[in-house]
Amino acid sequence: PGTEDVDLGTQFLGINYKIYRGLSLGLTLNRMASTDFNYYRFPTPINPFDFMASYDFEKLHLGVSLYHAGNKQEYKNGVDYTEENSSGNTALTGGFVFNLMEKHEIEGMLRLNFDRGKIKYTDTGVTSTLETDGGNGIQFGARGFFQATDDFQMIPLVAFGSESISLKGTGDEAGYSTTGDFKESFFLVALGGNLKLDKGMVVGG
Repeated sequence: PGTEDVDLGTQFLGINYKIYRGLSLGLTLNRMASTDFNYYRFPTPINPFDFMASYDFEKLHLGVSLYHAGNKQEYKNGVDYTEENSSGNTALTGGFVFNLMEKHEIEGMLRLNFDRGKIKYTDTGVTSTLETDGGNGIQFGARGFFQATDDFQMIPLVAFGSESISLKGTGDEAGYSTTGDFKESFFLVALGGNLKLDKGMVVGG
């Protein structure tokens, strides 16, 4: 119980509304963010939402967003077995687009995410738990659009990120291989280009 994958599909709903001048607000429902909860046996977070806000200056465009999804499940099997599972995924993201000049711009984003999960079950009087002490991650990405000629645009990109989670268990969960500290990181550098033709475009990277 509590380890099933929840398939919410790829459908989501979003709206963006300009309040006044350069200020806009947005809301997205049911956009699933990738997490490792299924691997760690926690229930998949559900009912996700993004709340977003942006402001446009003359050459600088700023945006922030708050993402959250959570889940809580309870199971009872007579009087011998009970189980309580919970999980949550929260992320804060900030981004910008800056127009350097007429045909050049750079953009970037910084994302912080915080994951939590807990499994607690009691079987014939013995209580066991598996929980995180606050999984966290950071991601950063930036790219530029530079017009080399009238027909060719260069697009350099750099991104890196790191994610870590610590799992602790008690009772029957204390000695399992799923407990301990887990961490993964990535670093990416890329270069792309857009070549405009008379009747089309060639894109490569």
